[in-house]
Amino acid sequence: MKKRILIVEDEPLIAVSVYETLLQNGYAICGIAKNYDEALSLAGNGLPDLVLLDINIHGDKDGITLAEDIKKLYNIPLLFVTGYTDRTDKERIKKIVPAGHISKPVKKKDLLSAVEMALNTE
Repeated sequence: MKKRILIVEDEPLIAVSVYETLLQNGYAICGIAKNYDEALSLAGNGLPDLVLLDINIHGDKDGITLAEDIKKLYNIPLLFVTGYTDRTDKERIKKIVPAGHISKPVKKKDLLSAVEMALNTE
């Protein structure tokens, strides 16, 4: 059975690139969300094996808050994909204990390696 991944990314070009890379490498995508509400709904309905999420997403709640809530409600492994984190973000992320972190711009090799590790360590 294919591993199911939820992508939470508000930049369309990045979302499409990640989506295509994962599909081409045998993963199933259970949705692409741009904000907290969409992502929480898709996580609950699709119960993915992994959530790939950016820290900066549309709306009042950021990706770290989303990650905290997904972890609390569904205990789904999380993999952050982000271009910038400050000290406060890093401290908040540590408390969540994500399965990993990928820096933007996303390289296919790094993405696939991080996804594989995240899926095999949880």
